[in-house]
Amino acid sequence: MQLVISGQRNMAPALAAKFCRLVNFSAPERSFFLALVRIEQAQTLKDRGEAEKAMRIAYRRLLTNPMSKAQEEIFRGWHHMLVRELVFLKDFEASGEYVSARLNGLITAAEGERSLALLKQAGFLVVGEEGRLKAAEPILDSGNNTFTHETMQAHHGETLVTWGLNLKKLDSKQQELGLLHIPIASEKIPELRKRIRAFQDEIIGWLESEKEPDRVVQLGTYLIPYSRGGEH
Repeated sequence: MQLVISGQRNMAPALAAKFCRLVNFSAPERSFFLALVRIEQAQTLKDRGEAEKAMRIAYRRLLTNPMSKAQEEIFRGWHHMLVRELVFLKDFEASGEYVSARLNGLITAAEGERSLALLKQAGFLVVGEEGRLKAAEPILDSGNNTFTHETMQAHHGETLVTWGLNLKKLDSKQQELGLLHIPIASEKIPELRKRIRAFQDEIIGWLESEKEPDRVVQLGTYLIPYSRGGEH
């Protein structure tokens, strides 16, 4: 390890795995560390690209803090988490008027004020040293079992309805619309869901270092079965 730290020797994968066990890394810490080792050991551009992708996914999970069930009220409205993201913008103002304007008038100034109040009450937003509102955590994860199925269905249903309203206000250069219609074996759907989550993690990891964002976008990934399995 002394030779590795001094740069005189590369860390082999077996040593890296042993090191993770010795220092008792958590699962996200272990994934991130092993991905860094893979980047260092990469022999081809393809190997390095795959290792960097794994690193971004691991970094997202490393920074994530799961939400508590007590914060479920935030998910009863489609817009509250979007309002939370607005605090990362350099021109952010903690006012309902600003929130309403930034969300293209899809909510009123009064709804914006209530959203800011709810986010502070739930602990998502806190007052920083300079008196400016900021996010309490850089990345949040609702988790697979945090909220009820009904709550999440209602949240995404409202979001999709709002998308329909917002699409009318945007030109083609401001959006990316795409649908995949996929014939697939039922037993492969769990793997497809894992791949969708990994894609989301990679995107978050890629953008974590964004220093001066000037807008908030929403990226939705939906897997909706239409035909019933095993029947023709």
